[in-house]
Amino acid sequence: MDRIKTACNSTYPKGGVLCSKDTFVQAESSVLRMKFCGKSPALRVAAKRYQQLAQKQTPKFILLTINTIYTTMTTLEAIKILKIDLTQGLVDRDQWCAEEYEFEITPKEFLNYSKQDFKSNDEKGNINALTNAKRAIDCQTDKLFFSIGLDPNDFPNKVIEEFISKAENSPKKDLPIRLRLLQCINFAPAKIVADVRKIRHALEHHYKNPSNDEVSDAIELAQLFIQATDSKLRNMIEFGLTDREKNKLADGHIWDSIWFHYKSDLGLFEVSWCLGKERQKTFTIENTSVEFYYILKIATSFEYFEDTEDVVIDWLQFIGHPIPKQHIKIDRDY
Repeated sequence: MDRIKTACNSTYPKGGVLCSKDTFVQAESSVLRMKFCGKSPALRVAAKRYQQLAQKQTPKFILLTINTIYTTMTTLEAIKILKIDLTQGLVDRDQWCAEEYEFEITPKEFLNYSKQDFKSNDEKGNINALTNAKRAIDCQTDKLFFSIGLDPNDFPNKVIEEFISKAENSPKKDLPIRLRLLQCINFAPAKIVADVRKIRHALEHHYKNPSNDEVSDAIELAQLFIQATDSKLRNMIEFGLTDREKNKLADGHIWDSIWFHYKSDLGLFEVSWCLGKERQKTFTIENTSVEFYYILKIATSFEYFEDTEDVVIDWLQFIGHPIPKQHIKIDRDY
Protein backbone atom coordinates (compact mmCIF):
# COMPACT_ATOMS: atom_id res chain seq x y z
CA MET A 1 0.00 0.00 0.00
CA ASP A 2 1.27 3.48 -0.85
CA ARG A 3 2.25 5.71 2.01
CA ILE A 4 2.21 9.47 2.03
CA LYS A 5 2.64 12.18 4.63
CA THR A 6 0.17 14.93 4.07
CA ALA A 7 1.16 18.57 4.04
CA CYS A 8 0.58 20.87 6.97
CA ASN A 9 -2.03 23.59 6.54
CA SER A 10 -0.67 27.07 6.03
CA THR A 11 -1.68 29.17 8.98
CA TYR A 12 -2.04 32.88 9.43
CA PRO A 13 1.01 33.61 11.62
CA LYS A 14 -0.55 36.26 13.76
CA GLY A 15 -4.18 35.20 14.06
CA GLY A 16 -3.84 31.42 13.87
CA VAL A 17 -6.75 30.91 11.50
CA LEU A 18 -6.73 28.80 8.37
CA CYS A 19 -6.03 31.33 5.68
CA SER A 20 -3.21 33.05 3.91
CA LYS A 21 -2.19 36.61 3.27
CA ASP A 22 -4.29 38.24 0.58
CA THR A 23 -5.90 41.59 1.40
CA PHE A 24 -9.22 42.95 0.19
CA VAL A 25 -10.45 46.35 1.37
CA GLN A 26 -14.16 46.20 2.12
CA ALA A 27 -14.48 49.68 3.57
CA GLU A 28 -12.17 52.32 4.90
CA SER A 29 -12.37 50.84 8.38
CA SER A 30 -12.44 47.11 7.67
CA VAL A 31 -10.13 44.73 5.84
CA LEU A 32 -10.77 41.10 4.98
CA ARG A 33 -7.73 38.88 4.52
CA MET A 34 -8.25 35.53 2.88
CA LYS A 35 -7.07 33.16 0.21
CA PHE A 36 -8.85 30.21 -1.36
CA CYS A 37 -6.54 27.76 -3.03
CA GLY A 38 -6.30 24.20 -4.21
CA LYS A 39 -3.17 22.14 -4.24
CA SER A 40 -2.45 19.03 -6.22
CA PRO A 41 -1.33 15.99 -4.23
CA ALA A 42 2.30 14.98 -4.23
CA LEU A 43 3.40 13.09 -7.32
CA ARG A 44 3.59 9.44 -6.42
CA VAL A 45 4.97 7.76 -9.51
CA ALA A 46 8.31 6.46 -10.67
CA ALA A 47 10.75 9.11 -11.80
CA LYS A 48 10.59 8.15 -15.48
CA ARG A 49 6.85 8.90 -15.50
CA TYR A 50 7.15 12.20 -13.65
CA GLN A 51 7.02 14.45 -16.71
CA GLN A 52 4.12 12.55 -18.22
CA LEU A 53 2.03 12.91 -15.06
CA ALA A 54 2.87 16.60 -14.76
CA GLN A 55 1.51 17.17 -18.27
CA LYS A 56 -1.70 15.33 -17.47
CA GLN A 57 -2.24 17.52 -14.40
CA THR A 58 -1.94 20.78 -16.31
CA PRO A 59 -5.70 21.22 -17.00
CA LYS A 60 -6.41 20.79 -13.27
CA PHE A 61 -4.00 23.59 -12.43
CA ILE A 62 -5.64 25.87 -14.97
CA LEU A 63 -9.00 25.33 -13.30
CA LEU A 64 -7.57 26.12 -9.88
CA THR A 65 -5.87 29.35 -10.90
CA ILE A 66 -8.10 30.62 -13.66
CA ASN A 67 -8.54 33.96 -11.84
CA THR A 68 -4.82 34.49 -11.26
CA ILE A 69 -3.37 37.08 -13.61
CA TYR A 70 0.42 37.20 -13.71
CA THR A 71 2.31 40.32 -14.66
CA THR A 72 5.82 41.09 -15.83
CA MET A 73 7.61 42.39 -12.77
CA THR A 74 10.85 41.76 -10.89
CA THR A 75 11.40 41.57 -7.15
CA LEU A 76 13.83 44.48 -7.34
CA GLU A 77 11.19 46.67 -9.02
CA ALA A 78 8.58 45.69 -6.42
CA ILE A 79 10.91 46.41 -3.49
CA LYS A 80 11.80 49.83 -4.95
CA ILE A 81 8.14 50.71 -5.58
CA LEU A 82 7.28 49.66 -2.01
CA LYS A 83 10.20 51.78 -0.74
CA ILE A 84 11.15 49.09 1.77
CA ASP A 85 13.78 50.50 4.12
CA LEU A 86 16.37 47.73 4.24
CA THR A 87 18.27 49.41 7.09
CA GLN A 88 15.33 48.17 9.20
CA GLY A 89 14.18 45.25 7.05
CA LEU A 90 11.77 42.71 8.47
CA VAL A 91 10.97 39.15 7.40
CA ASP A 92 7.78 37.41 8.45
CA ARG A 93 6.97 33.79 7.80
CA ASP A 94 4.04 31.53 7.18
CA GLN A 95 4.32 27.84 8.01
CA TRP A 96 4.47 25.61 4.96
CA CYS A 97 5.24 21.92 4.61
CA ALA A 98 6.31 20.17 1.41
CA GLU A 99 4.47 17.00 0.48
CA GLU A 100 6.93 14.15 0.67
CA TYR A 101 7.40 12.23 -2.56
CA GLU A 102 7.87 8.49 -2.08
CA PHE A 103 9.33 5.88 -4.39
CA GLU A 104 8.25 2.25 -4.30
CA ILE A 105 11.35 1.61 -2.19
CA THR A 106 12.01 4.45 0.23
CA PRO A 107 15.38 5.76 1.49
CA LYS A 108 14.68 4.38 4.95
CA GLU A 109 13.98 0.93 3.50
CA PHE A 110 17.35 0.96 1.72
CA LEU A 111 18.89 1.97 5.05
CA ASN A 112 17.18 -0.96 6.78
CA TYR A 113 18.49 -3.33 4.07
CA SER A 114 21.97 -1.98 4.75
CA LYS A 115 21.67 -2.63 8.47
CA GLN A 116 20.37 -6.15 7.83
CA ASP A 117 23.25 -6.92 5.45
CA PHE A 118 25.78 -5.64 7.97
CA LYS A 119 24.51 -8.10 10.59
CA SER A 120 25.69 -11.02 8.46
CA ASN A 121 29.22 -10.06 9.51
CA ASP A 122 30.93 -11.36 6.38
CA GLU A 123 32.57 -9.99 3.24
CA LYS A 124 29.49 -10.24 1.04
CA GLY A 125 27.30 -8.65 3.71
CA ASN A 126 29.67 -5.69 4.09
CA ILE A 127 29.69 -5.01 0.35
CA ASN A 128 25.90 -5.16 0.16
CA ALA A 129 25.56 -3.01 3.28
CA LEU A 130 27.81 -0.31 1.80
CA THR A 131 25.96 -0.44 -1.52
CA ASN A 132 22.57 -0.06 0.14
CA ALA A 133 23.83 2.81 2.31
CA LYS A 134 24.79 4.62 -0.91
CA ARG A 135 21.41 3.77 -2.44
CA ALA A 136 19.67 5.22 0.63
CA ILE A 137 21.53 8.52 0.11
CA ASP A 138 20.84 8.60 -3.64
CA CYS A 139 17.16 7.77 -3.13
CA GLN A 140 16.83 10.46 -0.43
CA THR A 141 18.48 13.02 -2.71
CA ASP A 142 16.02 12.33 -5.55
CA LYS A 143 13.08 12.30 -3.13
CA LEU A 144 13.98 15.77 -1.89
CA PHE A 145 14.00 17.29 -5.35
CA PHE A 146 10.76 15.61 -6.46
CA SER A 147 9.15 16.80 -3.21
CA ILE A 148 9.92 20.42 -4.03
CA GLY A 149 8.89 20.14 -7.67
CA LEU A 150 12.30 19.70 -9.34
CA ASP A 151 12.94 16.70 -11.56
CA PRO A 152 16.54 15.63 -10.76
CA ASN A 153 16.72 13.94 -14.16
CA ASP A 154 15.89 17.20 -15.94
CA PHE A 155 17.73 19.96 -14.07
CA PRO A 156 18.31 23.37 -15.67
CA ASN A 157 22.02 22.63 -15.22
CA LYS A 158 23.40 25.90 -16.60
CA VAL A 159 21.28 27.99 -14.23
CA ILE A 160 22.08 25.78 -11.23
CA GLU A 161 25.81 25.83 -11.98
CA GLU A 162 25.68 29.64 -12.08
CA PHE A 163 23.93 29.71 -8.70
CA ILE A 164 26.41 27.24 -7.19
CA SER A 165 29.38 29.24 -8.50
CA LYS A 166 28.15 32.33 -6.65
CA ALA A 167 27.66 30.53 -3.33
CA GLU A 168 30.16 31.17 -0.55
CA ASN A 169 29.95 27.51 0.48
CA SER A 170 30.32 26.22 -3.08
CA PRO A 171 31.43 22.55 -2.88
CA LYS A 172 34.03 20.82 -5.03
CA LYS A 173 32.98 19.84 -8.53
CA ASP A 174 33.81 16.16 -8.04
CA LEU A 175 30.36 15.76 -6.49
CA PRO A 176 27.20 15.34 -8.60
CA ILE A 177 25.27 18.55 -9.19
CA ARG A 178 22.40 17.25 -7.03
CA LEU A 179 24.53 17.03 -3.88
CA ARG A 180 26.26 20.34 -4.59
CA LEU A 181 22.89 22.06 -4.96
CA LEU A 182 21.60 20.53 -1.70
CA GLN A 183 24.60 21.98 0.13
CA CYS A 184 24.24 25.41 -1.50
CA ILE A 185 20.55 25.77 -0.56
CA ASN A 186 21.34 24.74 3.04
CA PHE A 187 19.59 21.38 2.83
CA ALA A 188 22.65 19.35 3.79
CA PRO A 189 25.59 20.40 6.00
CA ALA A 190 28.96 20.62 4.26
CA LYS A 191 30.50 17.93 6.51
CA ILE A 192 27.81 15.40 5.58
CA VAL A 193 28.18 16.18 1.88
CA ALA A 194 31.97 15.75 2.14
CA ASP A 195 31.52 12.38 3.83
CA VAL A 196 29.06 11.31 1.13
CA ARG A 197 31.85 11.96 -1.37
CA LYS A 198 34.04 9.43 0.45
CA ILE A 199 31.36 6.73 0.22
CA ARG A 200 30.90 7.31 -3.49
CA HIS A 201 34.64 7.15 -4.12
CA ALA A 202 35.03 3.99 -2.05
CA LEU A 203 32.38 2.22 -4.13
CA GLU A 204 33.12 3.63 -7.58
CA HIS A 205 36.91 3.88 -7.66
CA HIS A 206 38.37 1.42 -5.16
CA TYR A 207 37.54 -2.22 -5.69
CA LYS A 208 38.41 -3.51 -2.26
CA ASN A 209 36.53 -5.10 0.57
CA PRO A 210 35.25 -2.48 3.03
CA SER A 211 36.16 -2.87 6.67
CA ASN A 212 33.56 -3.17 9.41
CA ASP A 213 34.38 0.38 10.54
CA GLU A 214 33.90 1.77 7.02
CA VAL A 215 30.52 0.09 6.66
CA SER A 216 29.41 1.19 10.13
CA ASP A 217 30.40 4.79 9.30
CA ALA A 218 28.52 4.64 5.98
CA ILE A 219 25.33 3.43 7.64
CA GLU A 220 25.57 6.15 10.28
CA LEU A 221 26.19 8.79 7.60
CA ALA A 222 23.19 7.65 5.53
CA GLN A 223 21.00 7.85 8.61
CA LEU A 224 22.25 11.35 9.49
CA PHE A 225 21.75 12.51 5.90
CA ILE A 226 18.15 11.28 5.81
CA GLN A 227 17.30 12.79 9.19
CA ALA A 228 18.92 16.17 8.45
CA THR A 229 17.36 16.63 5.02
CA ASP A 230 13.92 15.39 6.07
CA SER A 231 13.95 18.00 8.83
CA LYS A 232 14.72 20.72 6.27
CA LEU A 233 11.98 19.49 3.95
CA ARG A 234 9.39 19.64 6.71
CA ASN A 235 10.43 23.16 7.70
CA MET A 236 10.43 25.00 4.40
CA ILE A 237 8.80 28.37 4.98
CA GLU A 238 6.81 30.77 2.83
CA PHE A 239 7.87 34.28 3.81
CA GLY A 240 7.39 38.00 3.31
CA LEU A 241 9.59 41.11 3.35
CA THR A 242 8.76 44.62 4.59
CA ASP A 243 10.38 47.04 7.06
CA ARG A 244 9.72 47.70 10.73
CA GLU A 245 7.97 51.05 10.24
CA LYS A 246 5.61 49.73 7.55
CA ASN A 247 4.87 46.66 9.62
CA LYS A 248 3.95 48.86 12.60
CA LEU A 249 1.57 50.97 10.50
CA ALA A 250 0.02 47.86 8.92
CA ASP A 251 -1.07 46.68 12.40
CA GLY A 252 -1.12 42.98 11.52
CA HIS A 253 -2.09 43.34 7.85
CA ILE A 254 0.19 42.83 4.86
CA TRP A 255 0.18 46.36 3.49
CA ASP A 256 3.40 47.54 1.82
CA SER A 257 5.01 44.10 1.77
CA ILE A 258 6.05 41.37 -0.69
CA TRP A 259 5.32 37.66 -0.16
CA PHE A 260 6.79 34.49 -1.68
CA HIS A 261 4.54 31.42 -2.00
CA TYR A 262 6.06 28.18 -3.29
CA LYS A 263 4.10 26.10 -5.81
CA SER A 264 5.82 22.72 -5.60
CA ASP A 265 3.57 21.17 -8.25
CA LEU A 266 4.88 23.73 -10.75
CA GLY A 267 8.38 24.31 -9.41
CA LEU A 268 8.03 28.08 -9.06
CA PHE A 269 7.50 30.86 -6.55
CA GLU A 270 4.37 32.95 -6.84
CA VAL A 271 5.10 36.49 -5.67
CA SER A 272 2.28 38.68 -4.33
CA TRP A 273 2.64 42.23 -3.04
CA CYS A 274 0.58 45.11 -1.74
CA LEU A 275 1.25 48.79 -2.34
CA GLY A 276 -0.39 50.44 0.62
CA LYS A 277 -3.68 48.57 1.06
CA GLU A 278 -3.98 47.71 -2.64
CA ARG A 279 -2.98 44.27 -3.82
CA GLN A 280 -0.89 44.36 -7.01
CA LYS A 281 -0.77 41.83 -9.82
CA THR A 282 1.07 38.60 -8.96
CA PHE A 283 4.25 37.53 -10.74
CA THR A 284 6.35 34.37 -10.68
CA ILE A 285 9.96 33.26 -10.31
CA GLU A 286 10.54 29.98 -12.15
CA ASN A 287 13.25 27.39 -11.58
CA THR A 288 14.92 28.40 -14.85
CA SER A 289 15.96 31.63 -13.11
CA VAL A 290 19.03 31.89 -10.86
CA GLU A 291 16.98 34.02 -8.45
CA PHE A 292 14.66 31.05 -7.85
CA TYR A 293 17.46 29.23 -6.00
CA TYR A 294 18.23 32.25 -3.81
CA ILE A 295 14.56 32.38 -2.77
CA LEU A 296 14.56 28.62 -2.21
CA LYS A 297 17.62 28.99 0.01
CA ILE A 298 15.85 31.63 2.10
CA ALA A 299 12.83 29.32 2.46
CA THR A 300 15.05 26.60 3.94
CA SER A 301 17.04 28.87 6.28
CA PHE A 302 14.58 29.88 9.00
CA GLU A 303 15.77 27.44 11.65
CA TYR A 304 18.61 29.80 12.68
CA PHE A 305 17.99 33.49 12.21
CA GLU A 306 21.63 34.38 11.51
CA ASP A 307 21.37 32.11 8.46
CA THR A 308 18.16 33.85 7.40
CA GLU A 309 19.69 37.31 7.53
CA ASP A 310 22.79 36.21 5.62
CA VAL A 311 20.89 34.58 2.74
CA VAL A 312 18.42 37.49 2.46
CA ILE A 313 21.38 39.85 2.13
CA ASP A 314 22.97 37.56 -0.50
CA TRP A 315 19.71 37.60 -2.47
CA LEU A 316 19.40 41.40 -2.29
CA GLN A 317 22.96 41.73 -3.55
CA PHE A 318 22.28 39.29 -6.38
CA ILE A 319 19.20 41.14 -7.66
CA GLY A 320 21.23 44.34 -7.68
CA HIS A 321 19.68 46.37 -4.89
CA PRO A 322 21.76 49.56 -4.63
CA ILE A 323 21.97 49.68 -0.83
CA PRO A 324 25.53 48.81 0.37
CA LYS A 325 25.72 45.40 2.00
CA GLN A 326 27.07 46.78 5.29
CA HIS A 327 23.97 48.96 5.73
CA ILE A 328 21.42 46.12 5.35
CA LYS A 329 19.81 45.03 8.59
CA ILE A 330 17.21 42.26 8.54
CA ASP A 331 15.15 41.46 11.62
CA ARG A 332 12.26 39.03 12.08
CA ASP A 333 8.63 39.34 13.10
CA TYR A 334 7.96 35.86 14.53
